[in-house]
Amino acid sequence: MIRSRSTMVLLLSTLLTIVAQPTLGRPVRIWTQQELFDEADLVVIVTSSDPKKTENTDDFLPNYLQRLESELAVHSVLKGNIASTKTSVTFVHFRYRDDIETTLGNGPSFAVMGTKPTKSPRVPDQKPMYLLYLRARPDGKYEPVSGNMDPVDSVVRLLLFPEWDPALDDNK
Repeated sequence: MIRSRSTMVLLLSTLLTIVAQPTLGRPVRIWTQQELFDEADLVVIVTSSDPKKTENTDDFLPNYLQRLESELAVHSVLKGNIASTKTSVTFVHFRYRDDIETTLGNGPSFAVMGTKPTKSPRVPDQKPMYLLYLRARPDGKYEPVSGNMDPVDSVVRLLLFPEWDPALDDNK
């Protein structure tokens, strides 16, 4: 009986040691599309220009990040308002500095927006389109609703199907 008790104590202490090990992770909010939409000031379908590096004017910026601004050509507004004379908005976002060769294994999930046109014969020169959930900044520019550390949740690439043939559609 004593032997089985000591074995049980040893197993239990080993299990507690394994379970109590520190984990490598950071809490990350899992956003639903509805939450993003509800919290957004502006929901738009856009194409993006190449991002331009800008000086940091934000309190957010850790020293390993670079502040960027992309001019977004607005194709459709799903929520919010932009001036009727405006056809673009400025999107403030971040990425690792160019001199950072490795990224943090548990670091931010940055959004990358392509700007090069597709090579489709049906829709030549179509730039990639994105659905963005944006929050207005005090300076009149916009930032991702999901925050600067994980903006990937606020940027959704829209897949266009230029090769789609209505004659092949089974859903008629």
